Order: sequence, then C-alpha cells, then structure tokens
Amino acid sequence: MALALVGAVPAAAATTRAESAPSGAGTGIAAKRAVLRIRITDLPAGLAASVHLTGPSGYHRTVTGATVLSNLLPGTYAISALSVQDTHGTAYVPNPGPGTLTLAAGSSTLRTVDYFTRVPATTRPVAASAVAAVVAGASGRLTVAVRGTARYAPGQILAAGIGPHTPDGLLAKVTAVRIVPGGETVTAVPATLRQAFPQGQLNFAAAFASQSPGADPGTSGAGPATSPAASPTPAVGLPSWIKTLKCGNTANAHLTGTLTASLSTAMQTHWSLLGGVTASATATARESSSLTAAVDANAQCTLAPVELGTPRTLGVFDVQIGPIPVVVVPRLSFFVQGAFSGKAGVNTSVGQSFTATAGLSYANGAVSPIASAVESATFQPPMVTGTAHVAVSVSARLTLALYGLTGPTVNLDPGLDLSADVKANPWWTLDGTLDAGGTLKIPALGINASNSKIISKRFPLAHAAGPFPPFAVTDVPTRGNAADGPVLGLDGRLSLVGWDTSGLHTEIEAVDPKTQAIQTYRQAAPGTTGPLSFTGPLAFDGAGDLWLEGDSTGGSLTGPVLIRFTPSSGLFASFANPAACLTPPNDLSAATDGYVWASCAGYASDTVVSRISSGGTITTYHAPSGAPDLTDLVPGANGSMWALGSGNFHSDVVEIGTDGQATLFTNPVGVSGRYLAGNGTGHFVEDAICGVGSNGKSCYLAIGPGGGFKQLGTLPSPDTGEWGAPVLDKSGNFWTLVNGSTSGAVPIGHSYYYEITPLGAAAARGFDMPASDRGQWLQPTRSGAPIVTSDGALWLEQAQWPLNGHLLRLAFPLN
Repeated sequence: MALALVGAVPAAAATTRAESAPSGAGTGIAAKRAVLRIRITDLPAGLAASVHLTGPSGYHRTVTGATVLSNLLPGTYAISALSVQDTHGTAYVPNPGPGTLTLAAGSSTLRTVDYFTRVPATTRPVAASAVAAVVAGASGRLTVAVRGTARYAPGQILAAGIGPHTPDGLLAKVTAVRIVPGGETVTAVPATLRQAFPQGQLNFAAAFASQSPGADPGTSGAGPATSPAASPTPAVGLPSWIKTLKCGNTANAHLTGTLTASLSTAMQTHWSLLGGVTASATATARESSSLTAAVDANAQCTLAPVELGTPRTLGVFDVQIGPIPVVVVPRLSFFVQGAFSGKAGVNTSVGQSFTATAGLSYANGAVSPIASAVESATFQPPMVTGTAHVAVSVSARLTLALYGLTGPTVNLDPGLDLSADVKANPWWTLDGTLDAGGTLKIPALGINASNSKIISKRFPLAHAAGPFPPFAVTDVPTRGNAADGPVLGLDGRLSLVGWDTSGLHTEIEAVDPKTQAIQTYRQAAPGTTGPLSFTGPLAFDGAGDLWLEGDSTGGSLTGPVLIRFTPSSGLFASFANPAACLTPPNDLSAATDGYVWASCAGYASDTVVSRISSGGTITTYHAPSGAPDLTDLVPGANGSMWALGSGNFHSDVVEIGTDGQATLFTNPVGVSGRYLAGNGTGHFVEDAICGVGSNGKSCYLAIGPGGGFKQLGTLPSPDTGEWGAPVLDKSGNFWTLVNGSTSGAVPIGHSYYYEITPLGAAAARGFDMPASDRGQWLQPTRSGAPIVTSDGALWLEQAQWPLNGHLLRLAFPLN
C-alpha cells in the first residue's frame, strides 16, 4: 500500500534552478573557462545581498547584487547566502540554503538567490534551553517561563525549537510580560506562520523506513534534525494483526492481516502579503499488505475505524527559516474498517502490493487532488454459501503536525470487497480496492481543505458465473443406521449409529467433516456383561458426552438402558431406564442448560419425560392430563423443553419448565401438528396440516415465547408431504426436507429443502441425490436437522438396510 500528502508549489515559489548553455565559439584559454551569472530577487532597492562563492585553486568571492562571473575555472563550487537586515530590523532570508554547483568548461550557468521570506524584528527566536516551563491554560493561553536577560514585549512573536519543555517547538504571540528573578514570565497565545513571517516559504521532505501496525518501532528518530531527511525510524518486521469484532446478535467478524509500508512525504508552502497562499502536501508509500476476513453467518454491522497498535512519531524535525525554528512532527497511525451483511458465512483474503501517492494542493482557495497508483494483487477464492457482502480495508494515516498542532493528513486504504447474490450472474464477485483521502489543514496559514476521494479504485480479481450452481452433494459412506440420524458434538464431529462389519452389532461412528475419516466405538458398558445394542435417538449434553438409548444383553442391567458415551476417552457408562417408563425412550433432545431430556410411554397411558444431568441424575415428570401424548422434544429458552401434545381430540404445543411445570398452548381450529422445530431461543415453528380431509395441506406456524401462533406459509402444490423432521436454524429460518417438483422449481423426482424465513418468505433449495441412491429414504436427525458444520455445509443421513448407509454433505446457499 502506498500513501502520500500532496500539493503543488506554484512557479513563483520555485526559486532555485540551474540553467546551463554552451559558451560562444572561441579558441584558447577563454573557451576552456566557465561563466556564472548570479541573479538576486526580492530584496528592496539599496539593500545588499550576502552571497559567498568558493571554488578551485582557493577561489573566493562575495556577491552583493546581480553579477556575471566569467573566466572561472571548471570544477565544483560551494555557494551560500546569508540573511540580511534592513534599517527596520526586518531580516530577508535567502533560498536556497548552502549548496554546490559544478561548472563545466565552456558553460554558462545561471543561479538565482531569492530573498522572498521576511522575518520582522517583532519575531524573536528563543533558545529552547532558555525556556524553563510552558503551561497551557484556558482558551489556548500559554504561560512561558524564560530564563535570561532578553526582554520581550506584547505583540512580539516568540519562536523556540525542540527542547525539554518544547518537544514540539513553540510559536506564540506575547500578550503580557512580567519580570521575575532570573528572567521573565510571558503570557501568550498560539501564533500563525503569517504572523511570524508576513511572507515566506516552507519546504519539508522526509523518508522513513518500513512501518507495520503490529509493532511500534518507537521514536528513535526523534530529536533535533539538521536536515528533514535525517534520523529515520529504524526498519521493523512484518507482524500480523488480529481483530475479532461483534457483528450482530450471534455473529463475529474475524479480521487478520499483515502490512508494511515504506513512506516518504513532502510539504511545500508559499505565502505573501499580496499574492495569497499556496500549499501542497504529499505522501508516497510503497506498501505490501494481506487481508483476510472470516465473517460468521447472519453478520450485520458497520465497523468504524479501529486503531491497530499505537500511533507512532516518525521523528521531530527542526526546519530553520533564517534564525526562526519551524518544528514538523510526522505521526503515523493504522486503522481497520469495514461493513458486513448477509445470511451466509464468508472467508476470503486478498494480498496487494503497490506504490501510490496521494495528497492535495491549495492555491488561494482552490483545492486540487494529486494522485497516482500502480498496484498488483493476489487472492484466495472465497468460501461463501449464499448471499452476503463484505467490504473491509486497512488504513495507514500520516499527519504532519506543525508545532505539535494538527497539520496535513493523508490516508491510504487497501482492501477487499466481496459481493454474493445467489440469484445474480455472476453470483459472487471479489474485488481489490484502493482508496485514499486527505486534509490540507494548516491552521498556521488559515488553510483547511479536504477530499475523501483522492483515489477510489476497484479492480476485479475473480467471480463465479451465476445464478448459484446446482447444490453439490458429497456422499460419505457409513455402515447403515440404527437410530435417528447424525448429531454434532462439541469436538466438531458428526456422531451416528451404524453396524459393525459383521452386520450383527451396532456401533457409534464419529465422522470428521473435514477429512471424512470415521472412528468407531463399541464395547460393553459398566453394569453389563455382553455387547450393547444402540437402538434409539442421540443427543449431546453440555459436557460434550453423547447420550443414546440401547439394549443390554446381560449383567446387572438388562433390557433397555440409557447410555452415556464420552468421545474424549472412548468410555461408556449405562444407566437404568427410568422406572416410570413402560417403553425405551423414543426421543432425546439437548436443552440449552446442558441437560438432556428423554421421553417414553408411561404406565398410565401417558408420556413420561426425564431430565438427565451429565452425571446421570434422572428426574422424571408426567405429561399434563390435557395432552398426555408428547412427541418431538425441542429445546426452548432457559433450559425448558417444548413438545407437541395430543389428546382429547385436539393437538397442543406444550412447554415444560426445568421444574416439570407444563403450560399448554392450543393450536388454532383446523390445525393438526405433525412436527415441532425450535432453536433454543424461545421461538418455534410447527409443521402441521391445515384443513380437513382432501382440503388439508402442509402448513407452517410460527410460535413465540408466549405461545402466540402465526401462519408463515404452506407447502406448494403438488407436494403434500415431507421426509423426516424439520429444523429451525439459529437465524429463525425453518427448513423441511421434501421430495417433489415445487411447481417446476425443482425437477420431479429430486429432493429439496423448503425454507421459510421468520417473515414468511419461502424458497425451494433443490439438490440431486447420488444416482445409486435415488428414491431411498432420507433420515435427518430429529434434534437438529439438518446439521450445519463450521464450514457452512449441511449434513443429513440416508439410512439403508443393513450396511450401506450414507452421510450426505450439501452445499446450500443462504440468501
């Protein structure tokens, strides 16, 4: 990345130049000599200049006015000019300062010495060592303690360089003076350059070694500098920076990157009593950066600039205008900013290398941008599963402070912009970005101009043709299914029940979604003497242990048992089926407080629900009399469990608190519940039949924490049924698996997930089953179907009998 503070000095300010031309024809000694013409400008008539020239063979000459020096020996000459004063004490400061020039044999060279800058007698230099204290008061007032015998008067301008009490220099106008022992106490207010110099010019340029936001190289360049380019900050490495930011209720934006910038800057100003003010400030950077954005699904936020690391001072420079010190302090800061939105998660990165210059020029009220940039970029193809937008950039901001006050500032911001829309063509685009802005703020000259769009570039890096391609299906073979589909553990693996190689015994299979490697577990649990058979649903508790229902063939526990499996150790433990249960558990579900709930048929023709701690403590409750039959346990808020209830010729939705207290919410007339889906937030969607007989159709009702019902939509004709349990994802979107055509949006014989948003917007998300498995039964888990892993993939199980089951990985778009 590169950055620059820019402005252009007009021709009138460009007072130093050398012109040479061959001397006239001739022969002999004169043809081998050189001619130097010295021109003096901007001195009042009658005031002598003071220009000194030294050269080969001990040559020395003092020039007081316009002069032509001929018959000079060829070679290198040193030229210098001194300030001169008129009878009023006004000093006329020459430009350029000391320098050299080379005169070739037979050449004629012009050198101009300009005395444009004027320092009135009322502008008084103060040695920094003579300043004993500076105290800032209200309304910008300063109290300055000055040692020594010099005497100052109201209206005069004091100027001090870098010192213990003036680290940023001092330029102040005296308002009052009090004599004290050993010196004076001066009351003053900040002064402007135009007050100190009725007309003048200031030129500053500096270059700095590499800078990075991850480490502060300090201010080893600080201190008096005899020339602007002196004392650069030492080079540093290329450390990484990391920012994790809250971006919505449940989402984070993870930003990482590296950045290094080699900077140079220049500032030129020119002001006069009659000619107005011109100024320019530029910064140029040769920069390399990398930027990675990993944004969670459902992100929605705008990130104001956040500072990376700490600001650093790149040096403190004392630029003399005659006897008067002008102190310039370059300061550098790094920031990151961005905007994130969309339902899908995103992971992408862009690397950039470029050189850029940016800045502003000012001439008597008119402001013009100065810009140039040459860039190259690399990128990592984005991981994105649906509609989303990510725009993020890193900013290097350079400020030139005059006497510690604000000054010209330029920011240069490389970044990336990813836009994805599953309905568009292309459906995603990735661009590199380069923006720059700046302010030309010089209070000392009354200049305050800005332009936030000095550079605004977008360069395409990659795109994908749209609309979103057919959803890819990856087939992961397993050994069949004997329970209720996969569940996701705290270790990120998918767990399910399958058959061993003999086809006689069941086992737990843990599938790594990244490598698709399968680890199997089967052994006798404590309290049993024979192998366990895993026969029921699965759920993980808050400790990361897997609970499932099984059958023991011997030992002190026989018949139906509850089994706890610890993936980290591979150990099993078994617990007796609750005594109130007539049957094994037919449902298991994880609550938000870490408990697992189970349901079974009781002896009183009702449903018994059990709340199970990770340690195996089981507390049982009976279904309420108004809805004795409970199905579809789904988690509610605060550890509660919700279910569908039926009985007395109607269906209800039932909330069961952690204390076993039940609350019934009766369905609207004509609605018969089939499935219930919840996400642990207190919001639910009921999959039901709305209507009676041939008029009935699949419909979906949202249920709030207080039990209010609101119809979201219906399944489109001609499809009338779903496969397996639905799910309510963390964003409140409802998904149910269907086999059909959905009015042509998905071909007949294909499968699709039907999605309904919390606001009732519906979409069919079609996919193809593997050819050899078309028409087989799809069995997503009841306690969280479909399963979504950290990479955004959706997983469900296709169960076949007995040994050839499959896990299916679907790349669903989220819009």
